Amino acid sequence: MPKTGPEHIDHITRMFGSFEEVTREGVPISRIFKNEEFGYCTITVERPELDAKGKVVVGTKGRNARSF
Repeated sequence: MPKTGPEHIDHITRMFGSFEEVTREGVPISRIFKNEEFGYCTITVERPELDAKGKVVVGTKGRNARSF
C-alpha cells in the first residue's frame, strides 16, 4: 500500500477542489458524474394520520374525521 503523506493529501485536495476529471497514464483516477447518472429520485412517502390510540384516522369529504 502506498504511503500517504502531506504532499499526497495536498494533491488530492487540489483535484477535489478543481472539480475536474483527472487521468494518470491514460487511466482515470478521478471522474465526475451527473446526478442523473446515479439513478436517484426523490419520493414523498405519505403515512396515514393516527389518533392517540394509534388507530388510522379516516375522514370523508364533508364529515368529521373518525377513528376505526
